[in-house]
Formats: sequence, structure tokens, C-alpha cells
Amino acid sequence: MKNKNSTESHIESIVYARERERTKPLGISKKLIYGIGELPYGILNSVIGTFLMLYYVQIIGLSASSVGLLIGLALLLDALTDPILAEFSDRFRSRLGRRHAFMYLSSIPLGLSLYCLMSPPQGLEEPLMLAWIGFFLVSARLCYTVFSIPYEALLPELGGDYEGRASLAAWRRMSAWVVSTIGVGFAMLVIFAGSDAYPQGQLNPDAYPAYALFVGLGVATSILVTTHFTRDQIPYLLQPQVSSSITPQMLVNSIASVIANRNFQRLMCGVLLVFCVGAVATSFDIFVFTYFWRLSSEDLFVLQVGGMFGAVPGVIIGAQLVKRFQKHHLLICAIAANICLNASLPVLRLGDVFPPNSSAFFLPLLSVTQALVALFSTVAGITSISMFADLVDEQELNNGRRQEAMFSAGLTFAMKAAGALGVMISGVVLEHFIGFDASAVGLTPLEIEDTVLFKLAITDALILNALLVFCLPFFARYTLSKDSVAQIQMQLADQTRAADSRGPERTS
Repeated sequence: MKNKNSTESHIESIVYARERERTKPLGISKKLIYGIGELPYGILNSVIGTFLMLYYVQIIGLSASSVGLLIGLALLLDALTDPILAEFSDRFRSRLGRRHAFMYLSSIPLGLSLYCLMSPPQGLEEPLMLAWIGFFLVSARLCYTVFSIPYEALLPELGGDYEGRASLAAWRRMSAWVVSTIGVGFAMLVIFAGSDAYPQGQLNPDAYPAYALFVGLGVATSILVTTHFTRDQIPYLLQPQVSSSITPQMLVNSIASVIANRNFQRLMCGVLLVFCVGAVATSFDIFVFTYFWRLSSEDLFVLQVGGMFGAVPGVIIGAQLVKRFQKHHLLICAIAANICLNASLPVLRLGDVFPPNSSAFFLPLLSVTQALVALFSTVAGITSISMFADLVDEQELNNGRRQEAMFSAGLTFAMKAAGALGVMISGVVLEHFIGFDASAVGLTPLEIEDTVLFKLAITDALILNALLVFCLPFFARYTLSKDSVAQIQMQLADQTRAADSRGPERTS
């Protein structure tokens, strides 16, 4: 059904029902198991956003702009498939519900794709090497879409209400941080362990085949674990009462109805900018830590542990703050705090205010700042993810459709489309502005020119963080609040009771 503010675009209304009604909130153990499903994103982001560029540019010797272009094009192609899979998942009916079958299907292909991506055949000429990268980039991105769209779509239903969704997002971040810290510890302390030949183990070419096997097994295992151990929640999830096919017109109408949502527009614009800048920053991070801060693989693990000690309280604090403040206000404050932190560190180092590497205070102080960044990032992640989940209820009230997957597709599309642009920009900037070109291949931090390091630090600290400021006005205009979401859910409950009294039906 439509309310007075909905468009007249012939949006199909579908009747949904669940086998059982939930009588108590989701338990913490189940929230943590669901949270393991965020690990594949962390692994994929680590591979593509961090080590892929370093490996193929500084070790193999490919052009940074060429690798960045391939990463960006793969992301962009993948982003175009999100709405199609989302619409199919929202309509899908099976004994595994609307989501779990797709999640199972993605696990092994995604693991194999990541393994091949980070373990190319030796001796390939540059055109063949670029073709290898391009093929397995696209394969990995598409396989991840098959998992991520249904996985993200579970959160609105598993979380339940305004606070419950924030709580689930919080525990999801907690689980991902703990498991990823264990994984990063193994990678940095074992796979990338420093040696006499390579004090910074991340520059050791012989370590990458083992890393490829590790990430391939890690992503496949985490998907299978989160999928299998959330199967018992399927009876509590909504399913369409009748199967329906998808036509191009239905897909267009479904996408258009989501885009027409004003709060979605505001949230999407802000998130697009955040992810675009974030993609550039992520590509720079491994270069900044390796060459500007001169950190070893062991030091990088210490920073990861520091981040976990910030993320864990961030989970607790974020979940509690949502009970007292509006989500979009928390999001703005968290992003603003991180802008200040990220902009200050390299500037303090350039001004000889930050302790030198030889100081006993250097690594602890850097770890504390990473913990603060992780804390604010966790609060921002909790609020933004649950804000997208809240949009599902508003949308159902407007047009009678449960479009969890389509809204999750909006979030992942923002991540991928903005990430595609960001990675392409980062490759060009690294090679042509900062100076990580063919002349820098294989050089140690002490051999990199000071002007290159200065440009790297200023770009990462000042330029990128200045751009992030422009996302804040979009979040400030978001209007869904705790009270309005509660009112919407009450209206939806009234509609459900009225529909139950009439019996099952399906209208167009």
C-alpha cells in the first residue's frame, strides 16, 4: 500500500510472513556469530585496498596507475550488479529463506579468487599480469556481492527495532575486530615476519603465496561459519508468500522507489564521499606506515591490537550512546573527531613534535591514537549501518515492499562506486604526484626521497581530511529519529494485523 507521500509508479506490493514470531531479542552469542560475516569485507579490503597495490607496484614493479585503474573498473562493474542481486534476493523464496542460499554459494569461489589474485604465476609479461589481476579482481568482487547483499539484508530483521539494530551492528563490529586481530597477528608475526634480508616483512616477495592461501581459507571459512550458525534464525525471517519473477520494469521501479527516499538520498551522498576519500586513504595507509612511519610488520600488528582496544569500548559506547542521542548526530561527531586525529599525526611528525622512532614513547603513542581512531570509526560504523536498516521500515510504509537487500545494495553500491573512483585516483596520485613510480620500485624507506615522503604525508593528512568535511552537511539533514522509527513500526504492525484478518493476498 502507499501513503500520501508515495509516488504513483506502480510499485508491486508483496505479502511477507514468517514461520515463527520472535519472543525475545537475539542473544549475544548469535550476534557475535553474525558479526563474523563482516570479516570477509575486512579481508577483501586488506587484500585489495592495502597489500595488492604494495605487492604489484613495489615488488612486482607494475604501474600504480594501471593497477589502480584495474581495481577501480572491477569495483565499478561489480557495483552495477548489486541492484539486480538485491531485487532477486528480496523476492527469493526457498527452504533456506531469502538470504542463506546465496551466502553459502559465494564462499568457495570467493576464497579461490582471492588466493589466485595474490598468487600470480611467475614470469608473466606485464600485459598478461594485468589481465590476471583484472580477471580475478572481477571474480572476487562479484563473488563477494553474492555474499554481502544478502548478509547485510539480514541486519534489519535480526536487529528488530531502532536500538536493537544499533546493538547488532555494535556486536558485529566487536566480533569482526576480535577475529581480524587474531588473523592480522598471524599474518604479521608469522607470514610477514621480519628477517635480515627483509626487516619490513611486508616487502618480502616470498611471503605472498602463503598470505594468498591464508586469506583464501580465511574468507571461505568465515562465510561458512556465519551462514551455517545463523540458519536457525530462518524461521523468524520474512519470506514472500508467493514466488515472483523479475522483469526489467520491476527492477527499474524498485531502484527508483529507493532512490526517491529523501533520507536515503542524504545518507547516500554523505556515504559516497566518505567511501571515496576512505578508498584513497586505505590505498595510502600501507605506504604511509611502511615509508613515512617506517614500521615493520610486527609494528603493524601492535597498531592492530591498539585498534582493537579502541574498537571494543567503541562497541559498548556506541550502543549506549544510541539510546541517548540521535544516530545521525553521533555519526557527525565521530567523523569530525577522526578528521582531527588523522590530520594531526603526520603534521606533528613533520614538525618534529611527535617522538622519533627510537623513542620509547613512539609506538605506544601511535597505538593510542590508532585506538582512538578505531573507537570513533566503530561508533560511525554502528550508526551508519543501523541508519540504513531503519530506512527499510520507512520504505515499507511508503510502498508496501520489504526491500532490505535493495537498501543494502545501496550501501554496498556506495562503497564500491566511490571506492572505484577513490582507488583509481589513489593510483594516479601515488605515481604521478607523490612519486611512487618505476624509480621507487624495491627501495627501502631510507632510500625514498624526502620530497616523496612529504607529499605522501601532506596528501594523507590534510588534503583527504579536508575533503571529508563536506560529507557532514548531508548527514545533518537526515530526519529519521528514534521516535519516528518507533511510530513507523507501530503503523506497520497495525497493517500486518489488518492483513492477517483478511488472509493472504497479493496486489500489484
